[in-house]
Amino acid sequence: MLRKIFILAFLSAPLAVFAQNNSLLNNLIIPETVLACRYDTIRFELIDNTLAAATDTSLVFEWTSTFSWHTTTTNTFFAFPSRQDVYVDGTIWVRIEDTVNSAIRYDTIISTAHPLPEIDVRMNIDTILCFGDTLLLEIDMAGVSNVRRIEWRSSPLGLIDDPTATSQRIVFDSDRIYTGSARYEAVFYGYCYRSIWDVFQYILHDTALVYFARPSPEMILVEDTVMCYDGEFALMALDASGFDVSQYEFRWMLNNDTVGWENTFMVPYEGQGLHVVKAWHDFCFRRENDENIIVYDSTYFAMDSVEIRFHNRMWTNAHLLVLDTAVCDRISVTLDATAEFPNLTTYHWRGLNVDTTSIHNPMRTVLPGSFTVMLRDSAGCEREFSVDVRVEDCEPSLEMPNVFTPNGDNINDYFRPTTVNRVYNFQLRIYNRQGRMVYEFEGDPDDLSWRGWGWTTGAENAPTGTYFWAVRYNDTWGRIRREQGMVTLLR
Repeated sequence: MLRKIFILAFLSAPLAVFAQNNSLLNNLIIPETVLACRYDTIRFELIDNTLAAATDTSLVFEWTSTFSWHTTTTNTFFAFPSRQDVYVDGTIWVRIEDTVNSAIRYDTIISTAHPLPEIDVRMNIDTILCFGDTLLLEIDMAGVSNVRRIEWRSSPLGLIDDPTATSQRIVFDSDRIYTGSARYEAVFYGYCYRSIWDVFQYILHDTALVYFARPSPEMILVEDTVMCYDGEFALMALDASGFDVSQYEFRWMLNNDTVGWENTFMVPYEGQGLHVVKAWHDFCFRRENDENIIVYDSTYFAMDSVEIRFHNRMWTNAHLLVLDTAVCDRISVTLDATAEFPNLTTYHWRGLNVDTTSIHNPMRTVLPGSFTVMLRDSAGCEREFSVDVRVEDCEPSLEMPNVFTPNGDNINDYFRPTTVNRVYNFQLRIYNRQGRMVYEFEGDPDDLSWRGWGWTTGAENAPTGTYFWAVRYNDTWGRIRREQGMVTLLR
């Protein structure tokens, strides 16, 4: 009979069935509803806040729930599941038996999970503080719900005076040393937060980013100087370490003309003179006060100047004289690195088989190879040039045709070389079959153009037939070379 009654109570709506004539069971404090978290427990007490009597009378508890079908017959409490994927919304049924007095009590408990934390109004702060400013970070508690506690954090550490306060007053003064920026974070812990595993469900964050504009930036310009010129020279106004240069505006001036707007200015050779640079913080230098009047803060403004001069470039045209070149094998070439002011320049040559003793001679006669010359002027400025002297094929080539047709049709009408290269002091003689010379030429082989005239025999046109030619010329190295062959004249 008791089992049937238990099943009926188990399946019914929230219900408490009290034992008759048993003051102990009837005086147990059992809630009808509970707000719970994972790991929580439900414990019962007597009206006089003790369960000592329950132990003496041997109460036996049996538990059942919609999310755990396991029953416990000896514990006086109910433990909610600890698994993350199990929620605590559900129904719990309990059967309590007083074995001494033969009494039983049935109860139903509705459990609801604690709601997640909520923030209706966030700070949404991303701002810049100038020296002397105060910023109040305040949490609107009217927009916060289901939160057990609040904790402030900061990065860098040590910027929070009271981590548990609902507001933080950020003062930018000389008593505190700030880096370029700081992150202030309010952390809201929900009722069910217990460990790192609950971060994504029971913790909310509200973040404020504050940028501290460092006052009085120091200029890092070089001293007035006269220097050697080797491409553009870089001038930098502010050192970027310690603050954000991108928050600053810059203006470079040369002879009252604006020439640049960046932290770094490249000085060309033509840009010599007095350079003036101004730098000011884009936000803190010029602001409106509470009366809407524009005020200027000189601690966020800096100005400096530097005079840059370059030594005269005494080797302006030297690179035009020292050029890569090609020569024939065993042929020397003279390299000339004469600068614009040769009396004020020394020359230091390096390379294979090159004289490096003399420093005043801008010329060197060299064989093929790679060479370097360092020019140094009277001020000690240096400039280096390199040159490659390559070996090329210098063998002569000469090819003559074996037939030509001087018939006036403008096709192959002349006897001339078909290929000629590196041929010097060219001489040509043509003979008929009887060994008599009929034509002679001396000069540039490209100008040779015999049309078959037999001028040496007195005839206007040489007759059709075979002729012999003989050539004499000099090659690249001056050696005499001779070649001969036959050509057929057809009309």
